[in-house]
Order: sequence, then structure tokens, then C-alpha cells
Amino acid sequence: MKSQRILQSGLAFAVVATTVAAVWTLTAGSAIAKPPPRLDCGPTRGWICVFQGCPSCNAEFFVGTVCEKADFERSSGRTCSPSALP
Repeated sequence: MKSQRILQSGLAFAVVATTVAAVWTLTAGSAIAKPPPRLDCGPTRGWICVFQGCPSCNAEFFVGTVCEKADFERSSGRTCSPSALP
């Protein structure tokens, strides 16, 4: 009877130890993972945006970062250059 209780407690310890080791192994890799690189979009500035090859089209003044300017160019079809205005 006593040997059966020792065997059961040893088995319980082995199950707990295996579970702890498995959890530690699975989560250890995530602690090392680096976040994706952050794109530096720079300060907000003014941009003059025009349609290339259309001198009669109105120029549009756009305020935003380099990343926002790129999104605006993609969505509007315009090309933007830095403005002399702040």
C-alpha cells in the first residue's frame, strides 16, 4: 500500500514536471522574438501634389509624413514634392 502511494506521487511529480518543461519550452521562443522593424516616417510637413503631365490640373496641398504622403500618392495618382510652406 505504501509503495503504491509512493509510485502514485512519483507519477504525479513526473506529469507536473513534464508539463512545466513543455510550457517553458514552448514559451521560451516567444521571449526571444523581436518585434518587426518600425518604419520611421519622419515629421509632418507640407507637400504639393500634382498629376504628372497635366499642367491644367489643380495642384493640391497635402500635410502629412512621408508614409502618409506615399499612401496619398498611391490612392490619388498624384506625385508630391516638398512644399516651401511649413
